[in-house]
This record gives sequence, C-alpha cells and structure tokens, in this order.
Amino acid sequence: MQPNVQQKLNIWRSKTGALLKGLVLMGIFLKNRPLSIRPKQRLRKRKPGDKLRIAIVTEYYYPNLGGITEHVHHFAQELLAQGHEVKIITPEAGPFGRDVGEIAKNIIKIGQSVPIYSNDSYACVSIGRRLNEDLEKTLTTGNFDIVHVHSPLTPTLPLLSIRYAPCPVVGTFHTHFNENIWMSLFSSKLMPYMEALALRIAVSPVCVRSLERYFPEFPFVVIPNGIDVDWYNPKQDPIPSFADGFFNILYVGRFDPRNGLDILIEAFEILAAKYPRLRLIIIGYGPLEPAYRKMVPEWLKERIIFVGRVDEERPAYFRAAHVLCFPAKKGSFGITLLEAMASGVPVVTTDIEGFRFVMENGKHGLMVPEEEGVSGYVRALEYLIKNPEAREGMGRAARLRAEEFSWPRVAAKVLDNYYQILA
Repeated sequence: MQPNVQQKLNIWRSKTGALLKGLVLMGIFLKNRPLSIRPKQRLRKRKPGDKLRIAIVTEYYYPNLGGITEHVHHFAQELLAQGHEVKIITPEAGPFGRDVGEIAKNIIKIGQSVPIYSNDSYACVSIGRRLNEDLEKTLTTGNFDIVHVHSPLTPTLPLLSIRYAPCPVVGTFHTHFNENIWMSLFSSKLMPYMEALALRIAVSPVCVRSLERYFPEFPFVVIPNGIDVDWYNPKQDPIPSFADGFFNILYVGRFDPRNGLDILIEAFEILAAKYPRLRLIIIGYGPLEPAYRKMVPEWLKERIIFVGRVDEERPAYFRAAHVLCFPAKKGSFGITLLEAMASGVPVVTTDIEGFRFVMENGKHGLMVPEEEGVSGYVRALEYLIKNPEAREGMGRAARLRAEEFSWPRVAAKVLDNYYQILA
C-alpha cells in the first residue's frame, strides 16, 4: 500500500514549507551577526561532591515530546535529587500536559517555540522580540557554574547561550545525519561556537561521525542518553482496555517521515489479513497525521488505533504491548527503544548504527536491514508472534540491557566531566 499522489504532494508541501521557514530563520540568525562570543570564566573552583549551579538550555521540553525532552527532564530530576541547583531554560510551547513536579519551579521560559523542517524531521526553534536581552540577562545574573546546551549548533536559544554565557558551556549533540543542509551552508559561521564549548558530548558514536564531517578538529566524549528504569518497569500495570487477548504491536514516535510509520502500517495490513487478533497501537503526533490516517484501509480502522500524544501513561502502554516496532530510517540513539526494553518488551527496528549502540539483534529484539523494507518487518514481526518463548526471553534480556543506561549511571559520567572543567 503506497500513499497516493495527493498524499505525497501534501507531505512534500508540509516538509518544504517548514524547511524554507527554517532556512530563513537560520540565515537571519547568522547573517551579518558579530561573531564575538563572551569569554568564559570559571566563577569558583569546584571539586567532586560539591553542589553545582547548572543551567540547562534546550529548544525541546514538555509539551514537545521526544528524546531530548526526556533526556533534559530526567537528567535535571537526577541532579535535583543529588542536591544540585538546576534551571531549565526553554521556549514557551504551551501547557506542559503533565505534572513535572519540583522541576516546574526551576523552569525559565524565554521566547516562543515554532516548528521547522530539518534532517527529515520536524524540529523547533525559538523566536521573540526580547529573546537576546532576556537570555543574556538570565545567564549573566544566574551565577551558574556550568551552562549545558542541547543541540548546540541549532538556533536560537542554544547558539545564543553559547554566545552570552559568562561561564563554561557544555554541549550535548543528539542528532545523526548523512548530509545536513544547515552544516553545509553555515559550518564556517558555526566554527566559533564549537570552539567556545568547554566540552562536546555526543549520545552515541554515530553522532560523532556525523559531526566530524564538518568539524574534524574537535574532540567529543560519548555519554549515552539515560532511562528511568523505575518508571519504565515490567511491574507496571498495562492499559486495561488493551489487555484483552489481542497481540499488541506498539509504535511510539513523532509522525516524522524518517520514523517509517508508513512502512509499519503496510506491514501490519499484510499480517492482519493472516492474524485476526492482531492490533497496532500508534502513539505520536505531528502535521503528517492526516496523511498516515488515510493510509489505513477501512477494514482495519478498528484494529489500528491512533492514541495521540501520550506522556505519563507511556509505561502502561509499553506493558500492554507484546512488541515495540519502530521502523525508523535514521536514528542517533533510540530512546524509545530503551523505554520498551526497560519495560521488558522486545523491539523490532531498523538495523542502523545508532540503534546497534543500544540493542543487539536476536538478543533484545530483531533488527531489519533497511533495504528489506516492508517484507523485512513482516518477517520479523511474524517470528515474534509465532514464538512466544523467544519473545519473552528477549524481553528479559532487554530489561537487563536497559538497566545499564539508568540515570544515576549516566548523570555520574556527566558530573565527572563538569568537575574536570571546574577543577
């Protein structure tokens, strides 16, 4: 089942409009701007165990869901639990949509979030009349030991934070790409921002290789994303309405073209004709949702369930699933894979380097070569449908693997690097 011409046209128009908006914003941001970046000074000596004052700058936070949002939230939560002072600096994107607990008192909203199209995905940037002034004031009066910026080379809060922060700046890179239009057009103007970083962290080796193409002279430290292994846990109760004897395939992800939801819908249609008690549960959102809904044939509309945006109930959805299927064509890490694995759920995903960093084919789930497409996903999913013992064994091994990415372990690695910078 392929999308028809009109559906393809609608997808193309949506992507092109957002891409052009992004190029304009990036060009406006960098063109003719002075490249003077404020000198960075350590405010005070810090040794391991000292409490730090940390600013985390991100274009992505709730209600925007995704790997960076989860990383920022749970890392900040871990730092607060250890007694450090943390402020999350992020744009206004609407109501949180969830209870963020104590962290809510430590969030500073600057600017307004708007979507753009980049790297086969919908991204976000901040705009606002007083963006520069408000951010500069926040960073210069915050008395921070460290400013930690996520996706440092993207507009606008990350780049501005590197410019205005008076203290050392750490950057975490989350993205894998083969070719990147932003880097191709603006790499020379971005060079001073890279030089200003006291530390460059990548969440996986494939991220490093993506960046080395444009910035070969800079070193990186690989520190992975983390996972809350208490929240995502095999002991969580499943969503009752889906604990009804059906075999549940779960998809969790934004409706970005690179995440391959169209491949999964087509594979599910083939399997559903053979297995009547098969269900596909789709968690996600995005401007392409109408196009994906149109791909569902009438006879499957009761068995392909679009749930929408889900946050705090996600662990219960994972526990209702027999397998997570995430046929993404690109990925630097795969936080969604880890969420499933921590829940004791095996994964079927694409055999790409970023995901191999997280899981092992045949041990924690099955990985499908990208060139096999729909037929490969049909094969892998059918194997797990027909082999419950193998599926359960993979789920147990997946849980053990996920525990290696617990937030206390990951946060300790980041803090070690903070103290080295501040020593």
